[in-house]
Amino acid sequence: MDIHILGPSSYSLYLPRRQYPAKITEQSALSILKSALHRSLTGEVTLFSGKDGYLFFVKEASATPEVFAFDSLEELLSVPVEETVPSSLYYYDERYLLALYPLYGSTSWLGEFGEKLDMTPELWCHIREHGKALAEKGALRLLQSLALT
Repeated sequence: MDIHILGPSSYSLYLPRRQYPAKITEQSALSILKSALHRSLTGEVTLFSGKDGYLFFVKEASATPEVFAFDSLEELLSVPVEETVPSSLYYYDERYLLALYPLYGSTSWLGEFGEKLDMTPELWCHIREHGKALAEKGALRLLQSLALT
C-alpha cells in the first residue's frame, strides 16, 4: 500500500491486487485510508481499477461545515437544492441549521435564502451536542424529498 499526500486535504492511495485480492470499493478504500492515517475521514473518492491494483484519489471534506440558518421550515424548503455535497440538518436556538461540507466550490449562493453563520470547530461541536439532529447525513436528500411532497 502506498499513500501520498497531494495537498492539505487530498490523498492518493495505491493498493496492489496481490495484497488486496478481494474487490475493493470506494468505501473500503476510505476505511483503509482512515486506518492508515489513524483518524476519521470523510470525502469524495475516485477509483481507478487496473490489472495490478487499485488507485484511489481522496478529496477530504472539511471537518467544520459551512452552516446556514433558517428561521422557518418554509424558508428552508424554499431553497433549490441538489444533492452534491455531504450535509446535515439541526434544530438549535429556534432555527434550522443546514450544514454543508463542500469538497470544492462555493456554497455562498445559499446566502440568498438563509443567514451564513461564522462557524468555529468549537461552536459546531456545541451545536451537535446540544441541538436536535434532524438529519445527521443526507440532509439535502431529505429536503428534496420533503419539497416534492
